[in-house]
Amino acid sequence: MKHYKDFIIKLQTIDIKITPKRLVRDGNQPEFSIYTISHENPYLSSTFRNELKELKELALIDILNLSAEQIQLQLQRLDEFKDQFQKFWHNLKRSNAPAGNEHLTELLYSLCLSDIFIVPELSFEDHATADENFIDDLQDSIRARQKALAEFEQSVLKVIQPGKEGEKTNNTKPVKKEELRPVFKEGVAVDFYDLVKDYFKSEDQPYLKRLLTNELHVNHSFIFNSNGNQLADAFKQLIEANLIVGCNKTQLITWIINYFAYIDKGTVKNYSEKYLLDIISSNTKSCQSPILDIRKKEGQFVISPLQRNARNHKT
Repeated sequence: MKHYKDFIIKLQTIDIKITPKRLVRDGNQPEFSIYTISHENPYLSSTFRNELKELKELALIDILNLSAEQIQLQLQRLDEFKDQFQKFWHNLKRSNAPAGNEHLTELLYSLCLSDIFIVPELSFEDHATADENFIDDLQDSIRARQKALAEFEQSVLKVIQPGKEGEKTNNTKPVKKEELRPVFKEGVAVDFYDLVKDYFKSEDQPYLKRLLTNELHVNHSFIFNSNGNQLADAFKQLIEANLIVGCNKTQLITWIINYFAYIDKGTVKNYSEKYLLDIISSNTKSCQSPILDIRKKEGQFVISPLQRNARNHKT
């Protein structure tokens, strides 16, 4: 069972490192330290990605050599590990750290990672900071671990329950493939919904609210009854203010494509990846008539609608 143990330990071990970085300013290059976990982001590190795959396959060989009763006991124990990942996402969503990139280090500490995973103790004594790249890499790393665990479980079930790999026997729970979707900070989804709801058909508004608050899975698009770049700009402001967590900009774009369309010259149009990339991931196409503004007030970000006569006067 050595490989199985190694696989489980790998899923729970978050290898956060501290690395120096230089900031060029006025010709000077002051050095400071940042937290990094890019080496455990499967999109950036083929070593980490391949190590997870190898450990998963070796662990599968180990567990399938057990008796049927022992396999069921181990499958039930996997629920404990899945709960750890859910606790991470819960802490991320419920974090009381102020929004904004300048508070990402506070956000990191508020996650209480050492209570969930095997991780180096993090504190202000590290004299290191967390940046947007670190938070994105951390989330990508957690998702990769969740995916590896789910694939491992499905592979075991496929062998012991042919044709029923989506179910378990006894008191174990079925495996559910969760759709990746953005998570709004507490209270933000409702505030955002109240601001944009009138841009959507009245009959769609209740379903839109439930989509934004993660209460409903839907299989159709919500039509934004205005310029497409206005809704895209609104989501861009939300994720850049760290009011949307649980995904990076690329994943947010995929979610928007799946659920939203817009009106262009009286015709319903679907969002394209290129269109959204230019708005959300770059400044190639800035929105000249935004529908909302996000400003900091007393340490917190506040979402406000923009009046029609003030939309082109943001400061």
